[in-house]
Amino acid sequence: MTKIATILLLVLLTGCKFNFTEGDLLTYNIYKVNDTLFFKNKFGEIDTFKISSKTIINKGWDENTGWYNPPIANVTFKDLPNNNYGRTVIRWATSDTIIQDLSLISIYKRRPNLEIEETIGFKRFIGTIDRKTQKTNDLISLDLGVIFKVPSFDLTTVRDSTEITHIYWSDKFGIVAYDLKNRDRWNLTQK
Repeated sequence: MTKIATILLLVLLTGCKFNFTEGDLLTYNIYKVNDTLFFKNKFGEIDTFKISSKTIINKGWDENTGWYNPPIANVTFKDLPNNNYGRTVIRWATSDTIIQDLSLISIYKRRPNLEIEETIGFKRFIGTIDRKTQKTNDLISLDLGVIFKVPSFDLTTVRDSTEITHIYWSDKFGIVAYDLKNRDRWNLTQK
């Protein structure tokens, strides 16, 4: 009986792992490592960011915890030249302090038959792309394709740490603009 239970457990554990489809990774594939993004506002000021890494983790079942870990894809960035939006991390083994780059795009898939969740994290902004409800005509350009106006999560119950109210997303170019609370718009000028 234990041999059958072991075989069933192995089949269950290996059979439950699933991967992203090519369509799931549309936002992930827009950026390449070392892409540099230049944004400019109406005053001619420039904000510069660099894509620092891309990873896909598809661990499946964790034999230590017994929990299932769905696949996640992540694109990280840093702002140039100082990485002001990075997170300070202390490595306990060496007592080194490093600046860890933050996630720009996180793609999460809970089950094979469910839609993916695409979250943008940018300059302390957090919002989720919803292609069904966020199409906008605020930025009209034939070159950009369809634009989605992504609002920040409602942070009224916690400290609102971002000046960004909306990010404009294109499935061709990624982030193409963002609006600040003071109504200043920063547009992508170069990628």
